[in-house]
Amino acid sequence: MTKIIIDALGADAGVSMVASAIKLALKERNFNCVVVGPASVLKPALGAERRVEIVDTDVCISNDESPVFAIRRKKKASLVLAYQRLNSDGDVLLSAGSTGALLAGGYFLAKRLPGMERLCLVPTVPHQNGSVLLADSGATMDTTPLMLLQFATISAIYARKALGKEHPRIGLLNVGAEAEKGDKRAVEAYRLLQESPLNFVGNIEARDVLFADYDVLVADGFAGNVALKSMEGTAQFVLKTLKNVLYENWKTKMGGLLIKSSLKKAFASMDYRAHGGAPLLGARKPIYKAHGNSNAETFALAIQEALDFAESGVIEEVDTSLKESDHES
Repeated sequence: MTKIIIDALGADAGVSMVASAIKLALKERNFNCVVVGPASVLKPALGAERRVEIVDTDVCISNDESPVFAIRRKKKASLVLAYQRLNSDGDVLLSAGSTGALLAGGYFLAKRLPGMERLCLVPTVPHQNGSVLLADSGATMDTTPLMLLQFATISAIYARKALGKEHPRIGLLNVGAEAEKGDKRAVEAYRLLQESPLNFVGNIEARDVLFADYDVLVADGFAGNVALKSMEGTAQFVLKTLKNVLYENWKTKMGGLLIKSSLKKAFASMDYRAHGGAPLLGARKPIYKAHGNSNAETFALAIQEALDFAESGVIEEVDTSLKESDHES
């Protein structure tokens, strides 16, 4: 049975929310769970659930701490203890806490797969055709062309194994569609992707991110994070503007009532919380990042997604792919 290690500290809604999410997920799926956090809160909330083990600590790594310093010095922090259990007997780690600390733990505690230059955070984002993957969304700010190729390779494997995309189409986020567009890094990354066995479809401009035909959008963490937050901000702006229009007078209110169900469906497609979180790819073990502002339902969804990630065989296939690349070079 798959064992998930859950960091109960760091989520905005607190430890009780995490406990509620675990109970919700256990109703839907059979798995073992090690939850790291204050036993004084977790034990009463979880009861005598035989599939749940509690590791007691109240030490948390906050968002305003230096991630590397905290991971190395705070030995009793919930995330550090969670990584220790992941390395010992866990199948996947899930946390809604500091992204920087989760990333630092991936480097220094879980370690990278041999040959993997950097780690990348790969969320599922809304798209005209349903959803696509964005690799990277903020884990690695400064990249090389080789790193971008590796991000594309591991994300393509994830798209195929975990999301059922048979031949995932890879796009490169750039300032123009032509092969020679962008800085030297982008031009070289384009060449590497084009020469690779990946299904590379070319450059994707920012204005086409929501509409172009691709399954994985490759970017450095800086540009990817800007693109992601721009999409989130644009969605909020559109929703707010539309709401103001619909509440303008009684006529628009009546019109709003007539299209209420269609609006709800459209709004749901733009909600980033439709997915519980995102995998951190490139580490030796599966690591999954939940939204910091998760509620119990969203965190329970993240648990399910993390379990799917652990059971997909992505890590093993990425490891094999990297070894084959090293052998060929």
